[in-house]
Amino acid sequence: MRLTRTEPGLRAVWLEAHRQAEPVFAEALARRSGLAAPDLAVVVQAAMINAALRAAVEHHAFHADPVADDAADGAEAAVSEALLLAARVFSG
Repeated sequence: MRLTRTEPGLRAVWLEAHRQAEPVFAEALARRSGLAAPDLAVVVQAAMINAALRAAVEHHAFHADPVADDAADGAEAAVSEALLLAARVFSG
């Protein structure tokens, strides 16, 4: 993950993975909402979830101690916090 800052090819793969994940999130959210297809609200929600996940992983990778015993716990905590922040926007 840290190499995505300095290696353009890796950054491109990372961002492409998120681009491909977003419509999958939208389809899942639409199904969960009983919609036949994602509407604009669902697409925006999927984009927010996707961005929250990406930001959390990047934040953890760029700010955490990579050799700390709790590195995995820190990544999980960062993802949980980011999703909670995104959820507040949904409920607000």
